[in-house]
Amino acid sequence: MDKTAVNAACDHLARADAALRAIEGAQTLAEIETAWSDFLIAANRVFSKLEQGAKTNGQSKAWYGRKKHERRTNPLLRYIHHARNADEHGLSKVTERTEPGLALGVGPGTWRFDGTIGPDGHMKIIAMGGQIAGQSKFVETLPSKVRLLRVVDCGDPYDPPREVNSKELLPNEVATLALDYLRQMTEEARQLPD
Repeated sequence: MDKTAVNAACDHLARADAALRAIEGAQTLAEIETAWSDFLIAANRVFSKLEQGAKTNGQSKAWYGRKKHERRTNPLLRYIHHARNADEHGLSKVTERTEPGLALGVGPGTWRFDGTIGPDGHMKIIAMGGQIAGQSKFVETLPSKVRLLRVVDCGDPYDPPREVNSKELLPNEVATLALDYLRQMTEEARQLPD
């Protein structure tokens, strides 16, 4: 592995880390969307630099071939790759902003009234559930957030990764998982012979 390529990959890894910190410290939804786009670009460049550096010998080529396969088959890695392509080369958005909302109910998830508050100040009902007598009441505010969208790259759709229970992951959660993978990948590349 060409050590210059590993160093270049580490520079882009630092940029991806800075983009994650920008997502986490964002004051506005627009800042989250911009930092997400920056993250996608930096993450892609880590792969690109290591791909170029792996051309120096057979062991590095084989290692990168395995990483390329993981990128095609791992839902997280596949999504950030194609989201970057869609963001850079397409016209469709890769994120959307949700409206703030309010959840009212009793008991832990036994009765729920979910809605969003529109720009006119009126609430739009999203979902309602059944009530169980004697349960404690709750009111929960649902803040605005940035959601990751299904992206289309070269005509093929790619859904954002989800948790095991199908819970939607936010940009900072996806970036954290991807960054952990990229750190491990660059460390493996550093261990390969020149």
